[in-house]
Amino acid sequence: MERNFQIYVFAFSLAEIILNVTKMRQIGATLGNQVTIVAIEKAVHDIFLSKKPVRAHAFERTFTWLKHVEENWTTSETNSQ
Repeated sequence: MERNFQIYVFAFSLAEIILNVTKMRQIGATLGNQVTIVAIEKAVHDIFLSKKPVRAHAFERTFTWLKHVEENWTTSETNSQ
């Protein structure tokens, strides 16, 4: 029994078996006029529970995006005053 569980966990860690990534990209692009879509290779369902190198890449992309949003927000506030 434990062996089967280990095989399942290993297989799950290598591929997304829950979400339809193609559909998510299509629908995500329709959510608004300021949508950013980033592909994170080898990520699983919860990106931040993926393997360490994948998580590191996801955090780097997320923080870069947040910095961009903050800079644009600050610029927008300054221009509207």
